[in-house]
Amino acid sequence: MGTDHNAFFAELATEGEEAVRIAVTKKLYTGQRASLAEEWLRRQDHAKAEAAVGRRDSREQETLEIARSANAMAKEALLIANEANRIATEDAASARLSAEAAQKQARWSVWAAVVAVVAVVAAARRPLLALVGVELQE
Repeated sequence: MGTDHNAFFAELATEGEEAVRIAVTKKLYTGQRASLAEEWLRRQDHAKAEAAVGRRDSREQETLEIARSANAMAKEALLIANEANRIATEDAASARLSAEAAQKQARWSVWAAVVAVVAVVAAARRPLLALVGVELQE
């Protein structure tokens, strides 16, 4: 396109897209100027569409990056949760063993108490029998 076309495009840019659209609709441009005005409007539409595609692509890229970041965080959280689960499982096993040992120790304590009571009764049988009024004959 010649310099005169570029000058006309600059003139259209100065008028603004809205004003040019109205002028084209009202057929205020004639001949080659009408064709150039329509071409200029097509270029404006194309530039807007390209900008919209660029913005959409940018949003999609940002969404993809956010999704990748979230995925990486989820993987890290899973690793941490698995480690916590392993530790909890070990702690539960240790607690179970401790509880079993304490239960066994309690049983032995009961038997020791029974033996101690029997020993006390055996050692104190004469005074106890005397308290209840029974005499032992030996």
